Parts: sequence; structure tokens; C-alpha cells
Amino acid sequence: MRKSYRALPVLLQISDYIALVMAEYCAIVLRDFFVTIFGTATGGAKSLHIPGLEYWLVFPLVYILFFQVEHLYSRRAQFWQIIQSIFHACVYATLAVVLLLYATKTAAHTSRLFVISSGVLAFVFV
Repeated sequence: MRKSYRALPVLLQISDYIALVMAEYCAIVLRDFFVTIFGTATGGAKSLHIPGLEYWLVFPLVYILFFQVEHLYSRRAQFWQIIQSIFHACVYATLAVVLLLYATKTAAHTSRLFVISSGVLAFVFV
């Protein structure tokens, strides 16, 4: 029983990581779809490119950090309290990603639609 107590949070973090990467991928596809349909101000639709370090490591780890802050991996709660904690963590993590993008001066190259939709999809997927 003791091993399952320690293994469950790790399994939850791994599944959350996979869900967050899938949410990012769907956000990129969704952003490219909308840009293709509605066009851009410059006239040409460009596919969004997110650097691999941000895509695979930084963005998911920021979300997992906020999940950890909300104690989603360590405490037991009712279903609606967990949903509320996931919502709060996703909102705070999305704001932290925006601040991180501005702090690293990469916000000009990252789509706002991607950041917002990845935050919404992260909540839905997790």
C-alpha cells in the first residue's frame, strides 16, 4: 500500500504532462485553422512554430508546478473542489506563461490565440 501511495502522484503527473502536450498540439492546430480560414493582416497565413524547449518542457512544467501548488497530487477532495483547483491552476499557469513570454521577450513571436486556447484546452484535457 505504501508504494501505491507514492506511485499515484507520479502517475498523475505523467498523465497530466501528456494531456498538456496534447492540449498544446491541439491549440497549434486550432490556431493554424483559424488563421487559414480568416487570414491575417499581412495577407499570408503562417504556420505557428513553438520552440521545442518551450513546447516539451517549459509550458507543461509551469502548469504542473501550479497543479502542485494547488495540492492536486497530494490531497483528497470532492470532485467539484478538484475541478475548481484545476481551473485556478490553469488560469494562474496561463498568466504565468504570458508573463514568462514577456520576460523572455518571445511574446512577439508567440500567438495570443495559441496561449489562450492552450490554457482552455489544458483545463479541458486535464
